[in-house]
Amino acid sequence: GVPLFDAINSVWDVTPDGRTFLVNSGDVLFGFQVARIRIDGFDDLGSSFPGTYGAPRLYAAGEMTLGTPIDVQLGNALENAPAFLVVGVAPINAPFYGGTLVPWFEAPLGTYLILATDPLGRLEIPAVWPGGVPSGTPLILQYWIDDPGAAFGLAGSNAVSATVP
Repeated sequence: GVPLFDAINSVWDVTPDGRTFLVNSGDVLFGFQVARIRIDGFDDLGSSFPGTYGAPRLYAAGEMTLGTPIDVQLGNALENAPAFLVVGVAPINAPFYGGTLVPWFEAPLGTYLILATDPLGRLEIPAVWPGGVPSGTPLILQYWIDDPGAAFGLAGSNAVSATVP
């Protein structure tokens, strides 16, 4: 969705990576309204594994350039539960507690953070992208949540990935 406009009437140009669009949201009577729209670089890789409330949902957004905001949000998870954010730079797609663990998190290629969901089953990590991450570095994120309602006690979110520009 594009919150600034009621409709997009035409797309005039697209960057080679398919993530930035030059669009017209105006009409013939009122003139052209040209805007540049950027779609953040995170792709949904799927591979969620349901828990008490169904599949937890991971969303990540940000341009991944020095000093820009990056937002990682988890929803639809069990409330007040430990949540493990698995971070890797390569996929492993391994069987894991009945689901699929997507990021390879073995050091030095990855890590995990132990966090907790809030009383509504959400978790948000707003941050600023750090310097020093080389261009072309892939990043894969996935949450695993302690959830007795999941088949093997852990619910898994979808995985998301992006590559540092």
